[in-house]
Amino acid sequence: MYIPFLTQADLILDNNGNIIPGAKISVFDPVSNTPVNIYTYNATDDSYTIAPNPIYLNVQSRPEHTYFVRQLAYLRLYKYLGDFSDPRTDDESANWQFVRDWFNSIELNTSTGSNLDVYGLYGLMDADISLGTVDVVGYWTDDDCEKRTYVWDKTCTAQPDAGYVVQSNSTEEGRWILLFDGEYLPSTYYGVYPGHEENVNALLTYPSVVGSNELITAPGVYFVSGNYNGSSVALVTEKKLLIDNESSFTRSSITSSNEITVIGGETNHFITDIYGVKVAHSSWYKSLQGFLDSGAKELIFDQSNNFTQSPVMTKNTALHNVNLVNNTDMYAGWIGFGTYTLTLDRCTVDDHLFYPSTSRIFFQNMLVTDRYFYLPTVQNIDISRINCDDFNFNLCNFDNAAIYLKWKYQKGNTDIDMEGRIVYGDITFAPSLTGLHNCLFNTLTLNDSSKSVFLENCQGILRSVNSANLNIYNCRLTLDTNLALASGGLLHINESLITGTGDIQAGADFALLIEHSTVEPSITCPNVTNTNAQPYDVIVKGSTIGDIEVKKLEMTNSKAGTIKIYGSAGNVIGNVKLENNVIDDFGFFTVTNFESTVNNCTFVNTRIVNNTFNNSFTCPFYVTDSVSNKYEFISRTGAHDYLYRGNNGQCPIDSTQLFTSLPYDDGAYKDDNEHEWGLELGNRVRLFLPGDRFIVGTVLGAKLVNLQVDDVSHSVKAIPRSNIGLFHSGSLSLQNNDYFQMCLGSDLTPKDNSAVISMINLQS
Repeated sequence: MYIPFLTQADLILDNNGNIIPGAKISVFDPVSNTPVNIYTYNATDDSYTIAPNPIYLNVQSRPEHTYFVRQLAYLRLYKYLGDFSDPRTDDESANWQFVRDWFNSIELNTSTGSNLDVYGLYGLMDADISLGTVDVVGYWTDDDCEKRTYVWDKTCTAQPDAGYVVQSNSTEEGRWILLFDGEYLPSTYYGVYPGHEENVNALLTYPSVVGSNELITAPGVYFVSGNYNGSSVALVTEKKLLIDNESSFTRSSITSSNEITVIGGETNHFITDIYGVKVAHSSWYKSLQGFLDSGAKELIFDQSNNFTQSPVMTKNTALHNVNLVNNTDMYAGWIGFGTYTLTLDRCTVDDHLFYPSTSRIFFQNMLVTDRYFYLPTVQNIDISRINCDDFNFNLCNFDNAAIYLKWKYQKGNTDIDMEGRIVYGDITFAPSLTGLHNCLFNTLTLNDSSKSVFLENCQGILRSVNSANLNIYNCRLTLDTNLALASGGLLHINESLITGTGDIQAGADFALLIEHSTVEPSITCPNVTNTNAQPYDVIVKGSTIGDIEVKKLEMTNSKAGTIKIYGSAGNVIGNVKLENNVIDDFGFFTVTNFESTVNNCTFVNTRIVNNTFNNSFTCPFYVTDSVSNKYEFISRTGAHDYLYRGNNGQCPIDSTQLFTSLPYDDGAYKDDNEHEWGLELGNRVRLFLPGDRFIVGTVLGAKLVNLQVDDVSHSVKAIPRSNIGLFHSGSLSLQNNDYFQMCLGSDLTPKDNSAVISMINLQS
């Protein structure tokens, strides 16, 4: 006896209740676990034929035939995991996953096949209702629909729909009711297939229960594959739909308020615009807008499309919680945005899906990255077309840091932390930056005179700056052009290294403060060559600088190359504070012909204390006597405000020491202890006289030198005219050890044959 264990009506599901098209059922002997013979029935000659074992399920997750065995059988169900287009050709065991097993068909709803067969819808309508149950083969023809079972419901008065409910030709009362327990009802059960679409509305609207016993109908409809060309009218249903990707419809669209599942992936022809799918391929659709409006939670952008209209969005479109999959191996170049914007809200997007110069996208509540775009650049990213909110807009998600910087800047952020990233190319797209932090860049251009800028932990070439203020902290910058700020600004360099061939043009327009830095470029005041004053300060603290030419300078605890201090209008020179520095070359210069007499200029606001001068100290200011002998010094008078002391190296001294050559043969002078001292200086000296009248000299104790001149008012001895230079005039202070007045000896021969001593900075 042949026992049926699988029928065409059986829907095989996995353990989660999902269909598994392409699965296989292997049939074994339950004792030996060896495959057994299985059979199919041939109605033509009423015979049974051995069928292949295992059995493969079709796209509906159903067997292709009704299968029989002649013994108790053990069945094992396997799900296909491979990528073969035809699973029947894949015998790799790793590509088959075991699902479950059972004996015979105990878990399946099978029939005995003992009912009377009738053929087609009209055969059913003409069938004898007294039979109670009949099997119907075919619908319009004898072979266009599989066998199915109808039962007579004598009390049913439901509206016949030529599918689930069929009225008998023999009576007005009662109905034939279709017995079907599957998830998807084949469209052929209503006689719907390519070439026959007249019952499609009935197919898509059959009731959820039928018959007097309220038998539950299939929740879904399966459209058998083929080309449906009967109408362009849209189809709408509340039922689930199962559509083969080999099918196509001239219908403008198919919509399900429940769910549409398409079997298969990318196609080379459109199906139609489908609304209600969970997963949508662009190649299924007639239009780009239909694809985007599909309602799918996964949009797969195929390599090519089959759109019947221009692939351009026709309205602003928003997608929420959608996964956008790039199936193109590049960008979806066929996507057209026109003037409309695609808003992506909480979506995931594959790399290289969009093209930056044509896309109009707003990213909302989601990760933002330049990887969404194919070949993005600083030039083709523009937030007038591509923008986002600030949710998860992070630099770590960008491959091109320059794009992040531009995007961030165009969003209105002018103080930006680049987190140590490298920005390749020229930063010319952010002229109004107020802050740039932790950035390695090629070149940076700033061009907003109303903005104050803070550069922190940056490295690169500073090409052009036109800012109100510029603060540079812990940077390594190169100047390849001159740096000049807007008038009245401040350039503050702190803990930084500045190199390059450009100059820092400070002082005339903006103040300069250098702290704990190395600044190799020259620092110049643009006004050094004219008589204009320097209105802003130049301050250097604890730094190393190169050459500097200014009219005002304050420098402490630093090292410099050449320092040139220039005068300005009104015969004013000075305005310099140098303390505890090491300086190679230093000098005072002027463009106003100060090289005259000391009284013709005003030496002001100068403090030169405890510095070391390595090479030279230029001080072209002097006094002259009546015969034009020049003496290089600056005295502290009402017109000369300075302090000079404690300096060493190649520079003027701030005191002289008497030195002796004993025995002194050319006249010697004795102190109170009858000790003789030589008074002649070995050479002329340059001297800045101290600011105070008295200075501390060498402690001589009682060995003081009494300098006297033959002058009635002083009543002291004359210094020999051969003695030229600066001397200490002896004066003993009991409170402060030994102090000496400063005197200038001259070799002038007076008319009255008396010696001349010029006293400097003495009070009467």
